[in-house]
Amino acid sequence: MMKRETGTLPIGLTIAWLFVSLAIQAQYKPSDENLKNREWFQQARFGLFIHWGVYSVLGDGEWAMNNQQIPI
Repeated sequence: MMKRETGTLPIGLTIAWLFVSLAIQAQYKPSDENLKNREWFQQARFGLFIHWGVYSVLGDGEWAMNNQQIPI
């Protein structure tokens, strides 16, 4: 079996990508329409709610009782 060597190329590409993305982000200026839409989104109170409840412990979603045949 051939041993696969890992070089520094992936690490170098990752670092280069990081610097390029930071430079692009530093130059970004949102448009007036974009800022207006962001303000509306915040005022409308949209968001994301993540609930790590009982079903997440079983790892089977809302159908846990059915799929694992858990009696009521």
